Amino acid sequence: MMSVALTMRSDNVFGRSECRDSLDNRWFWLLEHFNASPILLPNVGKHAEFILASHKIDLIILTGGGDISAISGDVTERDAVEKICMLHSLREQIPVLGVCRGMQALVDFCGGELTKVSGHVASRHPVSWQQHGEVNSFHEYGVSSLPVPLKSFATSLDGYIEGCFCPERKWVGLMWHPEREVPFSQSDLSLIHTLLKGDTPCVD
Repeated sequence: MMSVALTMRSDNVFGRSECRDSLDNRWFWLLEHFNASPILLPNVGKHAEFILASHKIDLIILTGGGDISAISGDVTERDAVEKICMLHSLREQIPVLGVCRGMQALVDFCGGELTKVSGHVASRHPVSWQQHGEVNSFHEYGVSSLPVPLKSFATSLDGYIEGCFCPERKWVGLMWHPEREVPFSQSDLSLIHTLLKGDTPCVD
C-alpha cells in the first residue's frame, strides 16, 4: 500500500483555550481510489520531520485552508511544517501536490508573489486544462505569474494561473480542491495517480 503524507490546517476553537489540527475527511475518500494510506503531519516541526524521515512516503500533499505567511504576515508552525515538507521532497525526490493554499506555498517557496483576486471565493469557474470544465474555487489570493522553475498548465478566464507544475521536482499545484468535487474528477484522479507512481503528469 502506498503512503501519502498530508499537512493539516490549524484551527482555534471558539470558547476554549485550544488549537486543533484538522483535515477534511474527503481526502481519505479520495485516497481510497488509489488504495493509499494517509499519514497526517501535525503542525509541530520536529514531529513532522520525524514522521517524514521514519516512513516511506510516496506523495506529499500540502492541503488547503488558511493563509500562508506571505498573505497573513505571520509565520506560523504550519508554514514551517510545509517548508520542511518541500525541503524533504527535494532531498528525497518525493512528488508534491499543493492544493489551494498548498499551491500558494509552492509559489512562495520558489520566490513568486500572490495577487488579491475577486470572484474566486465559494464559486465555480472554467479552467483551460483538458476537458476539466468548471472547478471549485475558494481563494482570495491568486497567481498572475510564476517564478522559475514553475510552469503554468491551467488558467482561469480572468487570466490567473490555476495549475502549475515543475517536471524536475515532480511538483504540481492546483488552486481548486480535488477532494471537494462530487463526483471526483477523472482528470484530478489521473493526475494524482501519476504523481503516486513517481512520475510528473503530462499537463503542459
